[in-house]
Amino acid sequence: MTLTAHEQDIKTQAQVEAIAQEIKTTQPLTSQLHPIASLPSHLNLPVEADLQSNKNGQNFMDGCRYLATQYTSFRAIRGDGNCYYRAFLYSLCEKLLRRDTSKVKRKVTSKVSSTNTSTNTSTDTSTDISTNSGTTGQEKELKRIQTYVNDSLAEVTKYGYDQFTIEMFHDELVDLMTFVAACSSNQNSSIKVNANEIENAEKLHEKLNEENATSDYCTWFLRVITSAYLKKDAGRFVHFLDDPNYFDVPTFCQREVDPMGKECGMVQVLALAEAFGVRVEIEYLDGNALLNDGKVLMRHTFGADAGVEAKRSNSSEHANDGKDDSNPVNITLLYRPGHYDILY
Repeated sequence: MTLTAHEQDIKTQAQVEAIAQEIKTTQPLTSQLHPIASLPSHLNLPVEADLQSNKNGQNFMDGCRYLATQYTSFRAIRGDGNCYYRAFLYSLCEKLLRRDTSKVKRKVTSKVSSTNTSTNTSTDTSTDISTNSGTTGQEKELKRIQTYVNDSLAEVTKYGYDQFTIEMFHDELVDLMTFVAACSSNQNSSIKVNANEIENAEKLHEKLNEENATSDYCTWFLRVITSAYLKKDAGRFVHFLDDPNYFDVPTFCQREVDPMGKECGMVQVLALAEAFGVRVEIEYLDGNALLNDGKVLMRHTFGADAGVEAKRSNSSEHANDGKDDSNPVNITLLYRPGHYDILY
């Protein structure tokens, strides 16, 4: 029996919806932490014996081995076409929530004199003291990003978005940043991880895993921010559009950035990182051979004080080397074809 075009469209749509429902029921929006050693099984790579005749599979396995030398864990993101924006959102909140890392541990040395029958000796005793000099870098960064998010509604409405249509999505992102700020403020200054930190991390994870709620609303508004940023500097970004179907930025944004479920390319990655003024580093596990005589993966760096790093020039360079410590927010992601996860 031959289906009409309309019947075929209905059948295709039903299949798409079934796939989406299966993804929804089998993959959380954002997973718990997984050990990096489990990445090959997560990617369903063939067993070692089957890789001899599978060059692409061998390259993936080599990449996994390299990542295991640089990172300890990863967090899987649902593969629904929104993975980059969702990973960016989760990692950004997690970094802002994390206790300040700019506290300085300084050694205080005191002289202790002990009298001996034959000689006087002086002994150095050292004590580690955590110092907190006023407002920390993390607090400043959190305040800066809160201000940016608060002001973003007025900014994006300059580029074709109706305020009343998108206001609820903006409000959700504002509320999320307020939640992060409130949680961050109740963490004490101890160097050790405290109970509040653990509880806050769990609250954040729960909040960003609720279906059809905060994560989805904020993810879509991140798309709006990305789109507005691209349109703001269309003359620059039009040269990044490598799809021959697009000759102007507004059309590209309308079809590839604004709709939920549309995968993210490098131009969107760059725009969102620059819009927020944060640094995004991406390891590329794409099936290509490792660089520098098989020692490192390709890595690109986007956003604040970064430019684009096409590849590591030093084979001994580690994944966390070369970061700008003055910028507390460094988001590190793993790219594999069509998908992003978070690296730790």
